[in-house]
Amino acid sequence: MTRSWRRSCYTEPAIKVYEVAERVGYPDSRYFSTLFKKWTDLTPTEFRSYYMQEA
Repeated sequence: MTRSWRRSCYTEPAIKVYEVAERVGYPDSRYFSTLFKKWTDLTPTEFRSYYMQEA
């Protein structure tokens, strides 16, 4: 899942979190965000900001 999110950040920086959630199979973006934070210790928005700075 993290790879899908990272790829979306790089290829489509304007994509919304709920769109990424749907693309990776989570129709509820809040649930996706909760799980994402649990798995990465970052919210999807924080993750995007961090990796966009590295790019």
